[in-house]
Amino acid sequence: MPKNDATTTPAPDASPEHDRATALVHAARLRFAPLSLFVLGLTLRTWPFAFHVFRPGQLLLYGDTDPYYHLRRIRLATQHFPLVPDFDPWLNFPHGAYAIWAPLFDWVPAAFSRLTQIDPDLVATFWPALLGGLCCAVLFLLLRRWVGAWPALLSSVLFALLPGAVLISALGRIDHHVAEVLLQLTVYLQLLRVVERIERDAQVPHGAALALGVLMAVAQLTWAGSLIFLWLVAAVLSVLALQARAQAASFARVCWIAFLVAAALTAPMAWLNLLRGRAAFASIFVSMLHVALCVVLAFTASGARALSVALRTQTRRQLATRLPILVGLLCAPWLVPGLRAGLLDGLSFVTREQSAWLKGIAEFEPLFAGGVAWDTSVAYLGYGTPALLLPIVAYGALAWRTRFAQASVLLALGWMLLALVLGVAQLRFSNYAAPVVAAAPALLWHVAGELRLDALGKWLLRGLAGLLLAAIAPCLGYWAPLLSSEPNAHVAYPQLAFPVFDLLRRLKAQTPPAGDPSRLDVAPSYGVMAPWDLGHWLVVIAERPAVATPFGMHLSGGGYEDAERLYEQIADEASAVRLLERRRCRYLITESPPPGVAAAASFANQLHASDGSAGAEHEGSGRLRLRLETLGLVVSGQPGYKVFELVPGAVLRFAAAPQAGSLRVQTELQTESRRVLYMRRTLPSARGGSVEVRVAYPGRYRVFAGESELGEVPVSDRDVMQGRTLNLQRAAAQ
Repeated sequence: MPKNDATTTPAPDASPEHDRATALVHAARLRFAPLSLFVLGLTLRTWPFAFHVFRPGQLLLYGDTDPYYHLRRIRLATQHFPLVPDFDPWLNFPHGAYAIWAPLFDWVPAAFSRLTQIDPDLVATFWPALLGGLCCAVLFLLLRRWVGAWPALLSSVLFALLPGAVLISALGRIDHHVAEVLLQLTVYLQLLRVVERIERDAQVPHGAALALGVLMAVAQLTWAGSLIFLWLVAAVLSVLALQARAQAASFARVCWIAFLVAAALTAPMAWLNLLRGRAAFASIFVSMLHVALCVVLAFTASGARALSVALRTQTRRQLATRLPILVGLLCAPWLVPGLRAGLLDGLSFVTREQSAWLKGIAEFEPLFAGGVAWDTSVAYLGYGTPALLLPIVAYGALAWRTRFAQASVLLALGWMLLALVLGVAQLRFSNYAAPVVAAAPALLWHVAGELRLDALGKWLLRGLAGLLLAAIAPCLGYWAPLLSSEPNAHVAYPQLAFPVFDLLRRLKAQTPPAGDPSRLDVAPSYGVMAPWDLGHWLVVIAERPAVATPFGMHLSGGGYEDAERLYEQIADEASAVRLLERRRCRYLITESPPPGVAAAASFANQLHASDGSAGAEHEGSGRLRLRLETLGLVVSGQPGYKVFELVPGAVLRFAAAPQAGSLRVQTELQTESRRVLYMRRTLPSARGGSVEVRVAYPGRYRVFAGESELGEVPVSDRDVMQGRTLNLQRAAAQ
């Protein structure tokens, strides 16, 4: 039945002029949305943390030990501007080492500090919060292209509030993780701009493709692991190029230009690292692996287009001869041993198959490992990470319906899949999951309108979007204490419970300096052996060179391996002392094992438990004496950390051995917080008939033969420090 003219005539409210006016009103309302989101994100990342970071007389950075080494690099880059010094003699002492991080994250605040003459510590402290605010704005610009302005705004506000996003960009959390997220979002935004322009006019925007390549290079020069999300860019462009459409050549050309630009811009850093003698195809720092893979990715979309053309136009005989050549070109890098090893190394980092030492870090635990990993994930992102399965299924259905031909659908689907896989593989990748989790309810709501569903199906899918939002909500309890009388009590600031910070400051104040930490051309005079996770704190807070650091096994020179041997394997004093002397360590830091965890039967653990006193199962130490200990944290009845000094030790030599066996010498010591008994037993001397014992502490030693006390022997600090031998007659000791 033909429609009435009255029904086909547009109503006055639906006129083109009205539509344009409405669009202008909405545009005006959201014109300042990116700026507002930046301010909101910046505020949430500074105000709750300011009172913890800026403490009287000190700067207390948020997070683990990495922010402290970033602070050191920013200080050094400001001093040596425009260079970012990579080789640091205070790492992997006494050999020194190159830092594993790419330079750009530290270079930008150093450049700003140098140009504005603002204190680099202040610039560095605010740097992550500024990047976190920018993440909120860029996420809005990205989502606006998918779901519209208002849903994008709500998702960006949720992202600004997510603890998983806040805690990687908080004031003082000077770490490149926030830059990874910002650059990932920026690369995806530029990718969408490029493909949308291609789909409108089927022409290659060379300038836009060039900008995409520059952003991808910047991402790698900020963090070498950015290759993780650059694969998604190549995958999206390849799938689009695989379609039999007129724009396929344009998609392939964009991929070619962008990845070759990225390869060209990362090549100088990779070549420099190669000249330094570093591994040619390492995944942990910018190497020739990154250049080679960017070149390979440049071929992917072209290969996909060629495959599509071949499948449509070639005969079976032609396909049999040409397809193996195409597949061989794409697989050739895998046949290069060094390149293959670098790829496998990168995969091992993602899948947590690393050193047994590193497996103990909570952030390396898989999401579903339970315990700390699961609890932390819920605190960061609620149940949002596993709930990503809902929008993934919905977008998968939409991609299937559109025959994988829409760039926005492909990118959204790939982005969510990548976040889910990385989040399940390692808790540490929750920074990648945070923006996707925040966007997931809006994406699910949006896709309900795109799928061909009846009214019930649409509302069911949108109900699932609300359920997903409810799954995220538990983590927002992080902000609840803001309503209490102590607005900053909610901040989980682990360093406040770390007496080791005070210990390291006292180590700096009460021991001789090892050198000037800002002078990289002069090697320090001695080093400190400490557990690897204290390494960056040791270098920056105590200003003492470290043997092992969180850079771990990625540094050449064996510092990490030597520390592992000392704390886990070496069971006798002689071997431990030889290792310390070989590494030129004057001090040794030991730690008490966590409650309920059995300590390894190593000399370092025995030393910590006994302060060097001999016991029934060990001989103690005559070369290491306690200098400092933590005063607040007591674990398993012992201070959490202790600092021992390697000394020559005084040798007490008794002219005649007692008939009852060896002698026992002991003295009482007053440490900073307790009284301890230090005891050593004599051993037969090379000089026939005599016995001797080495002691590490000064004091008046009581001498026992069995249960009989024979007298006292005074030992001075000079005797201990100069390694004097005191020849004693038994009669003189009585």
